[in-house]
Amino acid sequence: MEINYDKTLLVVIDMQTVTMKLAKKFAVHDAQAVLANNNRLIEASNGQMSVALLHGLPKFVPGSLAKRLTELATDLQLRQADNVASFTKHQPSAYTSAEFRAYLQVHEIETIILTGISTDDGVLKTAREMQSAGYHIITVTDATTTTNLKKYQTALTELMQIGKVTTTSELIKALVVAK
Repeated sequence: MEINYDKTLLVVIDMQTVTMKLAKKFAVHDAQAVLANNNRLIEASNGQMSVALLHGLPKFVPGSLAKRLTELATDLQLRQADNVASFTKHQPSAYTSAEFRAYLQVHEIETIILTGISTDDGVLKTAREMQSAGYHIITVTDATTTTNLKKYQTALTELMQIGKVTTTSELIKALVVAK
């Protein structure tokens, strides 16, 4: 797997603290393992590959509640790196965010590496829309999860048709080679 740092974006979907607490039991990968794999991938970007953290927020949520709902679970120090940007989305797909789409164009992104929660909703819907828009999609299977094993397996089958699938360790190896 070849990775071009300049044209690739790691997209982390819905890794919010509240999401991690609400979904106490994931069917496939434990929430803490998924969080750890996402942190490993952000760290492996090594400031060379851009990272987008997308958090979902229903429309019309009061400010104080919105702040609590959008608090990210990923490592604070990693989130503060220069190559990391955060975006709000109001639908499951990250591609529905106009701000996010503008970022993709400005940075001339061609390949999307998808991670996050949940595999069968935000991750899959983002993959579908972005593939339809012409992006190359790579999904990191052990950096995603959902609450239902059957839905996870169905989503993975579709994600394999949309693009490539890999694991955190395999992707990190490819990132090291790409440097």
